[in-house]
Amino acid sequence: MKSVEQLTNLENTLATLTIEHKKILSELSVLEELIQDESNYQATVVPAFKNLKNFLLPDHHKREDSILYEWMLNQNTTVDHDIIDRIRDEHHKLEVLMENINQQVGKISQASAAKDIRMLGHDLIDFIELYREHVELEEKFIFMIAKGLLSVRRRA
Repeated sequence: MKSVEQLTNLENTLATLTIEHKKILSELSVLEELIQDESNYQATVVPAFKNLKNFLLPDHHKREDSILYEWMLNQNTTVDHDIIDRIRDEHHKLEVLMENINQQVGKISQASAAKDIRMLGHDLIDFIELYREHVELEEKFIFMIAKGLLSVRRRA
């Protein structure tokens, strides 16, 4: 019974992660649109970025790492450790980039120079593009491997 329950929990976690990816991608699109208007970053871009940084991404990364990736690595010794290590490394790099952007965000005010706002905008666009690539990699590889492992475990 416990094994079936664990599989169901993993399937639910995978479904939750997929939904979170959709939400994150949606929020990244909103942020991308807001970046286009440099007139009021403090009121628009800053809150949108902080929502991603403080709420959506940390919990999502923790759930992936501590639940999904750990389970995958424990299920099959031939599972691709390299790709999971790459994803974990990407999480770390994205978190460092977010922290760097957060430092810039902390300095933005209504009186900020146009060049500082443009630099922040460019860094945010880079972050958005990298995160989209990251989500695509996870969904095309990690999530597909996980679904395959779940399918095998269900039939066992």
